[in-house]
Amino acid sequence: MSGTTRLHSISIHNEAYLSRIGAIQPPRSDGFRTLSRSILHYSSSSADDTVEIPVIINSRAGLQFCGFTPHAAGEIFAIYTADGTHEELDIFACAYVDRKAYHMNAVSASDDWDAALARMGMNAKKRAAILDPTYDRFRLLQSADTLAKEIVTDSYEFLLELDNIITCGRSRDEGVAPSPRDHHSAERPAAPTSASQPRLRQRNAYQSHKMWQAIPCSTKELHPCV
Repeated sequence: MSGTTRLHSISIHNEAYLSRIGAIQPPRSDGFRTLSRSILHYSSSSADDTVEIPVIINSRAGLQFCGFTPHAAGEIFAIYTADGTHEELDIFACAYVDRKAYHMNAVSASDDWDAALARMGMNAKKRAAILDPTYDRFRLLQSADTLAKEIVTDSYEFLLELDNIITCGRSRDEGVAPSPRDHHSAERPAAPTSASQPRLRQRNAYQSHKMWQAIPCSTKELHPCV
């Protein structure tokens, strides 16, 4: 995996803090670990008060968190590691969706949305969220590939900001000024290659609609220092 970045979703200092208060579990062999939702200042009607997060952001587990099936995540990650780039993984993920959508997409109510999203590698949970009849009117304003990429980019952005969210909560508990991690710093050097096909896009993690269920907290909770 030479050349790719291995940014942990939780920094060393925050991991020690979370372990001390019993809010995080050790990493598992599948690349995930369990985090208490309470640390995100998130209240849910769900009985599930934990969220599974990837240990490493740019990983197969990270791609699964972003909504891909294990098979699709494996295919995307193989392309990413073979490229050896420092580019963000979600760019490769969105390119994968684009390639699949070229052969099968969905736009109108008569199209097979579930089949199209499945071909793009979206897992059953994310497909169900998109296809929830409650949001049919909103869904039909866009295409399947656009919505799939929104889920991917919003989820990825959440992972990039997760450590800073925790840092803000820890600063309140410990009475110290927060020192957010810059995920565009030396930990993630920018060295895009022509093969990575970088593209311009607008990040909108803080504007994600609740139907996507991609980010386990609200706009206010993504800014706990405010």
